[in-house]
Amino acid sequence: MNRRVLHVFGIMNRGGAELRTLDLMRKMQPMGYEFHFCVLSGQAGVLDEPIRAMGGRVHYCPLNRTFPWRFVRLLKSEQIHILHSHVALPSGLMVLLGRLAGVRLRIAHLRSSGQGSNDGLGRRLRDWILRLSLACNSNKILGVCPGALQHVWPDWQDNAKCQVVFNGLEQRNVSLGDDFWQPLFERTGPVVINLARMDDVKNHLRQVDVFAEFCRLHATASMVFVGKENPQIKEAMLDRARHLECLESLFFAGEQADPLPYLAHADVMLFPSKWEGLPGAVLEAASVGTPVLASHLPGTEDIAAQLPAVQLLDLSQDNRVWAQKLAALLTTSTQRASHQASFGRSHFLLSRTVAQLHAIYSS
Repeated sequence: MNRRVLHVFGIMNRGGAELRTLDLMRKMQPMGYEFHFCVLSGQAGVLDEPIRAMGGRVHYCPLNRTFPWRFVRLLKSEQIHILHSHVALPSGLMVLLGRLAGVRLRIAHLRSSGQGSNDGLGRRLRDWILRLSLACNSNKILGVCPGALQHVWPDWQDNAKCQVVFNGLEQRNVSLGDDFWQPLFERTGPVVINLARMDDVKNHLRQVDVFAEFCRLHATASMVFVGKENPQIKEAMLDRARHLECLESLFFAGEQADPLPYLAHADVMLFPSKWEGLPGAVLEAASVGTPVLASHLPGTEDIAAQLPAVQLLDLSQDNRVWAQKLAALLTTSTQRASHQASFGRSHFLLSRTVAQLHAIYSS
């Protein structure tokens, strides 16, 4: 009999955690696992149909006053063997309800090394209660990097429940074409890329500032933004670019089901996020050999320690320093094969993640 795993997310849209979980689903279903997904927003996502096409099931269970009863009923009616929650500290509620429903293996998966403002007595009390529930009701507490665990438990290394499981990718070869960018623009110089949804944490306005400085060094450069767009953020980016006189060099490719060809055809990635867990976009770029300049964060530090394609800068450095470092990385773009080989020797391969999770699920 297949072991039924329920993954808990807010919504199944294209995000790093969601995409990595679908990668795992493809590999682990033949190993005897049945994947279910609980969506706490109650809203359909763009990944729902791909999940169903692979034989998975999506359950919409919005967070409201009746949620605890409906969630317990879901766990019991679907006879879930493994509860795997990916919703940060609110996973404390999920594993508590999982325990009440009799689920034997309850996993909380921490995926960020930072979060928004934690001010206010009510918020601090809520987080304390959820953290306590995580500690008491989880069998395993996973982190995508040491920083994700450190953020919640500074002494996580003394807790036997805690374990780092790096996100893994299946490395692919991407065919390169001279006319790849033709539908968007006529390439006349280096191409800078960013892969991220438009959200404040992804720091898109800072990217425009850095690119404007980069254009002083490479006047014919272009920058491509790949990812789900936010109308307000995009308009602010366009206004900033207009003011900095680089508007004609910015291009928007929108959300892409397969971003790897875009990454492979770029010369360098700019990734100045305010915080992350273990950013999948950085791993994807490095997997195809594209050099990355990213902000210095716990997760990116773990990546850079293994992948020479990834270089780091503090966000406190000014835009000119970022632009100069970005320009210096262009000289390494001919080293794609070396960068790809480094990725193939790293801990960020999907096969490693599958082996780790299979061992945990089988415990």
